[in-house]
Amino acid sequence: MGVPIGEGNAVRPETFGRSIQRSGRRRNTALAAALLLVVLIAVLVAQTITRFDALRTASSDNLQWNLAQAEVEFLQFHTARQAVMADPSEPTIARMRQRFDIFFSRVRSFSESPLYTTIRRSENFSAPLTRLTTFINETAVLIDRPDAGLLDALPQIDAASQTAGGDARRLALTGVEHFATEAETKRKAILATLWTLGLTITALIFALLFLILVIWRSNQGNIARARAIEVTSSRLQTMITTSLDAILVADRHGKVLEFNGAAEQVFGYSQAEAIGRPMTRLIFPDHLIAAHEAGMQRYLDTGEKRLIGKGKVQLEARRKCGEVFPVEISIATAESAEGEVFVSFMHDISDRVAAEKKLLKARDDALAGERAKARFMAVMSHEMRTPLNGLLGTMDLLSDTELDDRQAGYLDMMDKSGRLLMHHVNDVLDISRIEAGEKLPASLPFDLAKIVEDVCEAQRGQAEANGSVLRLDIHLDHSRYWGHPLRLRQVLTNLIGNAIKFTRHGEISVDVDRVETGNSETMLEIRVADTGIGIPGVDLERIFEDFVTLDAGFDRRTEGTGLGLGIARRMVEAMGGRIGVESEPGEGSVFWLQLPLTPCREVPSDSVKA
Repeated sequence: MGVPIGEGNAVRPETFGRSIQRSGRRRNTALAAALLLVVLIAVLVAQTITRFDALRTASSDNLQWNLAQAEVEFLQFHTARQAVMADPSEPTIARMRQRFDIFFSRVRSFSESPLYTTIRRSENFSAPLTRLTTFINETAVLIDRPDAGLLDALPQIDAASQTAGGDARRLALTGVEHFATEAETKRKAILATLWTLGLTITALIFALLFLILVIWRSNQGNIARARAIEVTSSRLQTMITTSLDAILVADRHGKVLEFNGAAEQVFGYSQAEAIGRPMTRLIFPDHLIAAHEAGMQRYLDTGEKRLIGKGKVQLEARRKCGEVFPVEISIATAESAEGEVFVSFMHDISDRVAAEKKLLKARDDALAGERAKARFMAVMSHEMRTPLNGLLGTMDLLSDTELDDRQAGYLDMMDKSGRLLMHHVNDVLDISRIEAGEKLPASLPFDLAKIVEDVCEAQRGQAEANGSVLRLDIHLDHSRYWGHPLRLRQVLTNLIGNAIKFTRHGEISVDVDRVETGNSETMLEIRVADTGIGIPGVDLERIFEDFVTLDAGFDRRTEGTGLGLGIARRMVEAMGGRIGVESEPGEGSVFWLQLPLTPCREVPSDSVKA
């Protein structure tokens, strides 16, 4: 319950906290939107200023006038050239050179000035400019000749000037058209920017109005929540005071700030005695004081939490009278007017611990009795086998003597009864060993296919005596594995024997294969299926219990104690496997077992044969 406790502390329930968070998110959203609009306005204003500056620069340079002046200067050069042809005097030649130099400078400015970078990308401008550049470069060589050489080159200059005039005009027209279009585009862009700026300012105004509305509503909500928190704080204080659990509040130095009525009853101190005293010395037994103080110091130094916020923890506490008793404690931190405080909830669990101890003792006594019974059964089964072996051995010796038919019949009946009794004693001995916790022997390498084949061959005669067919299918890449061959042989003998026992004039099939389980583990599976009488669904859950025989009448056709499947289940589980059954009455049964056997790649020379 991590809330501040104490007079004057502000209690913030989770519901109020979520409401405050929602109000804060609305305010933050509105502020973010307003800030975004301000940034957008600044960007638009910067773009507008840049574009106005570009227009101002273009106007000052008077690019269109320069382009038009190129044609005028070419005409003046042409007029000066004609004057030289009419009057080849030194002044007229000097004037022609002057006019050419002016025209030359004008054309070079078109090629090199950054003001004409965009228009130079146009084919309509670059083509005549290239031709004019070629013209002025070639003509400059002729113009720089001495006067006599210049007069001789006038016909050549005149011939080259025939196309230069048209190119000068095309430059002027193309430039005027280009810059007029560019100016119109810039004006439209500026107009669009101004429109966008106006709309953005309008949106900013609405955003600011929305922010004002959000802040006003949030303030109203905070006022209402503050009133509700006051009521809730009073209710919580009442709940804490009347709580059945002991509640202690301590500051960062371990001094008790709050001590409710339940704490007075549990620990025996009055509230006046507890307030202001160190909690460690007040309620903790001596052997826990050092550990608690070290944990508090570690938290203050590093912030590492071990008990704080970890839920319920069982510890020992001490009453005023010195009695040490078990408690269930939960510690949380909270903020208060005094800073961080520690809130501890304690519940006296003395009665519960005493009851648990009684239950544990009863369980231990029951387990000890079961183990003693299992050991007794194992000893008795072992002791019973000794005289039984003597009887069976004596009957074997007696069968070798001369007996009449009547005596031979009696002896045969005694031998069958004795061997059946020995089988039952062995079953009880196996269960007794398993119940007594006897561990499995070490794993041995064995031939799985050979074991299954031997068991099937040993019981094939009994199947044929019942008019049934025993079929075996093995689907394995290799047959040698590490495991417990004797236990596996016993389980298979039991399963196949049961299938033969309950099947008349039918079929028993044994299939061995590898299967993938749901946890991506590969296991060996052996399935024993029969077409016998089947098992009712209500009996499938108890078929592997001890002493369960579905044919329980005095005139039953099958013999047995009902221990075979119980032993098989215990052995399979001891080997880390699973066993189960699927059956329908009149349709037969399928018993299956899955074992996590490890393949044996190399068999040691001293391996034991199963």
